[in-house]
Amino acid sequence: MSLPPDTIENDPQPRSSTANLLDEMAATPFHLSIASRTLVRASRPPPGHPAVLAASNLDLVLGHFPIFLVSVYAAPAAGLDAVLAAVRGALPAYLSTFFPFAGRVVVDADTKIPEVHCTNAGAELVVADAAVPLAAVDFTEVDASLGLIKIPFDASIPMSLQLVRFACGGFALTIGTTHLLADGRAFAVLQAALAEMVRGGALSGEPVFDRSLFRPRSPPRHGASMDAEFAWFTPRNLINTVLAAAIRRRMYRIDAADLAALQAAASVPGGGAAACRASWRCARTCGSSWRAPCRMAWIVDGRKQVEPSEGALDRYIGNVVTYTSREASVAEILRAPLPEVAAMVRAAIAGVLTAARFQELTDWVEERKAAFREGGKWTEEVNLGLGSPALVISGLLPFPIDGDLGFSKPRLVMPWLRHRRLGSANVTVVPSPSGDGSWFFAATRLWPRLMEVVESDPIFKPAASLGLTAPAGSRLFAFCVARCDGKDYQGPDQVSTIPYPTWQPRPKSPPHPNTPRLLDEMATPARPFHLVIASRTLVQASRPPPGFPAVLAVSNLDLILGPFPIFLVSVYPAPAAGLDAVLAAVRGALPGYLSSFFPFAGRITRDLETMIPEVRCNNAGAELVVADATAPLAALDFSEVDRSLGLIQIPFEASLAMSIQVVRFACGGFALTLGTTHLLADGRAFTVLLNAFAEMVRGGGLSREPLLDRSLFKPRSPPWHSASLDAEFARFTPETMINPLLAAAMRRRLYRIEAADLAALQAAASSPPGRRASRFVALCAHVWKLLARAVGDADPSCRMAWIVDGRKQVEPSEGALDRYIGNVVTYTSREVTVAELLRAPLPAVAAMVRSAIAGVMTATRFQELTDWMEERKAAFRDGGKWTEEVNLGLGSPALVMSGLLPFAIDGDLGFGKPRLVLPWVRHGRLGSAAVTVVPSPSGDGSWFVGATRMWPRLMEVVESDPLLNLKPAGNLGLAAPPIALRIARYGKGFWSI
Repeated sequence: MSLPPDTIENDPQPRSSTANLLDEMAATPFHLSIASRTLVRASRPPPGHPAVLAASNLDLVLGHFPIFLVSVYAAPAAGLDAVLAAVRGALPAYLSTFFPFAGRVVVDADTKIPEVHCTNAGAELVVADAAVPLAAVDFTEVDASLGLIKIPFDASIPMSLQLVRFACGGFALTIGTTHLLADGRAFAVLQAALAEMVRGGALSGEPVFDRSLFRPRSPPRHGASMDAEFAWFTPRNLINTVLAAAIRRRMYRIDAADLAALQAAASVPGGGAAACRASWRCARTCGSSWRAPCRMAWIVDGRKQVEPSEGALDRYIGNVVTYTSREASVAEILRAPLPEVAAMVRAAIAGVLTAARFQELTDWVEERKAAFREGGKWTEEVNLGLGSPALVISGLLPFPIDGDLGFSKPRLVMPWLRHRRLGSANVTVVPSPSGDGSWFFAATRLWPRLMEVVESDPIFKPAASLGLTAPAGSRLFAFCVARCDGKDYQGPDQVSTIPYPTWQPRPKSPPHPNTPRLLDEMATPARPFHLVIASRTLVQASRPPPGFPAVLAVSNLDLILGPFPIFLVSVYPAPAAGLDAVLAAVRGALPGYLSSFFPFAGRITRDLETMIPEVRCNNAGAELVVADATAPLAALDFSEVDRSLGLIQIPFEASLAMSIQVVRFACGGFALTLGTTHLLADGRAFTVLLNAFAEMVRGGGLSREPLLDRSLFKPRSPPWHSASLDAEFARFTPETMINPLLAAAMRRRLYRIEAADLAALQAAASSPPGRRASRFVALCAHVWKLLARAVGDADPSCRMAWIVDGRKQVEPSEGALDRYIGNVVTYTSREVTVAELLRAPLPAVAAMVRSAIAGVMTATRFQELTDWMEERKAAFRDGGKWTEEVNLGLGSPALVMSGLLPFAIDGDLGFGKPRLVLPWVRHGRLGSAAVTVVPSPSGDGSWFVGATRMWPRLMEVVESDPLLNLKPAGNLGLAAPPIALRIARYGKGFWSI
């Protein structure tokens, strides 16, 4: 029975981190042309075989999703026709022995549990052709090699056997099946049996399908701790697809000599523990905090623990695996000698290698089978990528892998599966089929920062061409030629003992528009500068206001965002009066300023009973920091936020309510930073703080006093709010946030958008004679469409959220809260399908934006928020804190927009206007994207667009959009770099300044 031939253009999972985008551009793409797609039945269906093979509870733990085992072969002497004939000839008998794989996976109509109907409907045999030789494929790039070789198949088919013929005469043979029917050990049995039958036509041992060993007890029993090991596998609990795209996939080779050296250093009986130890050391290297924890997890085969007799389950086809993990602090891993870390590995694995563990797993699933009716599925919590960084190790090391079809051994045998939206790192280790003792180390999920650490370790060598030959024109080929001292390059053996080079990817022609900047980031990082603290003093209010309360109790709206440091950074060119005059003016104005903003001279403390933060108005003093930078402002690239504003701001003690920071640059320019806590100020309050400070530095007095009274924001008795408000918030704990190494894949950029481009956007988003869109609404609408483009078919929908100021909605009279210092903001969000956003004209998307924002611009909304927090104050005793659910980065991709556009910003201290005024916060471990928009202080109508959190893939889409026409903030026009530097760093086109 034949299926119609077709053509598949396989695209790897889109990847977007800076260093690896270049590798993708350099990779040689290839497409598969399907020559035939046929169904092959078993030639001798086994008599008495059950009509339905019910999955065991252990099969259901991992569940039903496609997995592949890809074997790559050099050109056989007998030719590809002989290979194909041998595979075709062996397959009917092979399926007679492995009969369930000729059936169909069906979901039971009542229980919704998947099972296999052994109908002999036929396994799939696919023959395809690749238009490139194997030598042109860089196997280091897993998605651009194995990810293109494997061919998707229908979920109901239990087996798809795929033969891909390459232009060089080499080929790949892939076994595709479902994890419902096979784990790693079973995959090795399937592979070895196929090779045995293709070679000789008979099996040395029969497979075992009997699942009666894995029956639940009555009643089922398991330890309570098992619940914590698993998480509900739903989109809401998984990292969003655009963030997941930042995770890399790489394949490396570890030579036998390096494994032996690791084994000797760790003094363990097997190299496996030593390799795990090396990987764990790599994971901890990425930690930023000495006390921070990191985890390693292992997928462990349990056949030896549950088999009724020796070797009884060696050929069992099914799942007998479990996870185990161990968490340790970075300090502990750093301090421990290698043998001690290896002992941790052994102890963690040994802890689950018991029959009792697998019986408890069987019972645990039994109690949860009813959830399948609701589409229930689980995954191990360690897989999610939340909490501490976790690296999951698995391997096919204990299992003999025989891929010899009678035409020579394969060069590689490697499992492949989509990492989907799991945020942990994951590594699979398999032995080299060559038998030389080396291993392939496949990083199936790798955070970019961990990838840098792995690739800097000399034991991990790129898999590259598998020794087939160096791809002509590739970076490996160029390296090999260079290492051969001008002699003709003869092949991989000629340079087999030479270390691989540092990654130097070459862009293909024509180059991607962002190539010059990306090369700049990799090869020549922005010029670093260091701050030298000249002084750090406490300044008290000169005239403490009489009768001011000793304690300022914060409002419930303040508690929603809570205490964390925020900064407002203003950057100034060199003043004519000199820096001494600036510093003298700042010092002179600060005591009077603190007299008007008296709580900011106090200290943030917590009530000893309620643990709710509050401000002690004790005039202990605000901090004044003076620091010197070793570089001129012209040397800073402000488009790189972390390398500019992130280095200008100076961390301060959490108990301080205000830190005023003056940083003097070598050129005579300076930066003035106001640091405070979000507990006391939102964006509007921040602008009031800056404007008032500028006013006092210029003239010595305030035109209007601030408002600090929080009596407007009292809860009702009893509190009341709509039930939907609960779904908007999530507990802000390490366990609910993406891990720090995944968060490190986020990018921060600062762009400028010209007034003319904003006007064009505004015109495009307006539909005369309808309502004219504001410039902010127009920008939001267009960026939302760009977000949909970045998401593509990876997710059916995406969200945009806004942080909205509500002063006008709650003020008792016109303008009464214009100078209120506190928090009166709320979030609102809207989720729309990607298809609808891409299809809708810009004015229609602008209408969605206006509607979403208007929906929360009511006094009722802010009263409900106040009441909602009142009911949750008791949680502060447990260290409770919340964030808006849309911030976490789970579920559908969400972009949060905020801005200081409605608020007048005056940073003129009397020495000239600033070139930039921008809020700065650490994005921490939030996984949503976030953009802040501020007006240019120049008054020319342009805006600065600060991408405070940006997924790499979204960054590419935003930067390449011609209508948005964002320009990198660069050096803010403070000075033009030398023309040679401009060309070298930015090239022509988009990144020209």
